[in-house]
Amino acid sequence: MQAALVEARALQVLVIVGVKACREALLAALNGCARLHACGQPLGAAGLFEELEQSKPDVIVVDVSVTRGLETIAALRRHSREVPVIALGVESDATDILVCAEAGAAGY
Repeated sequence: MQAALVEARALQVLVIVGVKACREALLAALNGCARLHACGQPLGAAGLFEELEQSKPDVIVVDVSVTRGLETIAALRRHSREVPVIALGVESDATDILVCAEAGAAGY
């Protein structure tokens, strides 16, 4: 008897990176994985929450190496506590890690 194959749903990743070239490179890398579907948004974009509602991500990646990254994480956490936010571009300094955690990042 042949086991039934269950096709897993692709993990939805919302990428919020301010630098267009970096955002596009990260999107290309993530979308190259069969079980991931990534979409991108410029950091601080006006339509961020609309994109969040439309794409219904399972995880959000935010670039904190540029201005407003931490503010974006905090705003996302206020808007949706269920979706984990991963901080990208965090220095390995304990203070920077703690600041990201306090903003609401689930990891870095």
